[in-house]
Order: sequence, then structure tokens, then C-alpha cells
Amino acid sequence: MGKSAVVLALVATNPASPTNLATSQQIRDRTNLFHANAATRQQIESAYTAQMSNLCLSHQVDSSEFLQMKMALNQKKRNQLAEMRPLPTKRLKLKTTVILTSVSLLGQW
Repeated sequence: MGKSAVVLALVATNPASPTNLATSQQIRDRTNLFHANAATRQQIESAYTAQMSNLCLSHQVDSSEFLQMKMALNQKKRNQLAEMRPLPTKRLKLKTTVILTSVSLLGQW
């Protein structure tokens, strides 16, 4: 418990300058975009899985036609994933605190 108090005291004595840090709105926008991309990616994966299971369940398709349809589905999935809006490349500035100490403190922290 004493080590945690020391770490918290060191972090508290090194306050961040608000002008250098990202605003809470910027962080919220970035996380919302990340979650939206994850949800879109999940929808694409679910649609692909459903289409593949339908393809596997249809017994009227021969092996060469199956491979062609599978390759077409894979290409469609890759295209949909490529069209997703990428995360902005602008980096957010967050506060960091460097604490140089013994390994035992780092191991417990």
C-alpha cells in the first residue's frame, strides 16, 4: 500500500498542462469512431459468416463453383473492410509520468 501511495504522490506532483493535452471531446470523438469501426467490422464479419454458411449448406454447388463463390465472398469482405473510414492520423496528447524506481515497485504496481 505504501508503494501505491508513493506512485500516486509522484503522479499528483507532476500535473499536466491543459494546453498541451487533448480535450475530453477529442478523446470521446476518437473512442466513438473506434467503437463505430469495431461495430461495422463485426457486421461485415457476421454477414460474411452467414453467407459462407449458406454457401456451405447449399448442396447444388460443385467444388470449382464453390471455390469461385468463396473467393468472390472473400474479395467482397476485403473491399468492405477497405472502404471503412480509417482512424485519423492526428495523435492525441496524453499526460505521462515517468517513475524511475526499483523493480520491486514496478512489479507491485
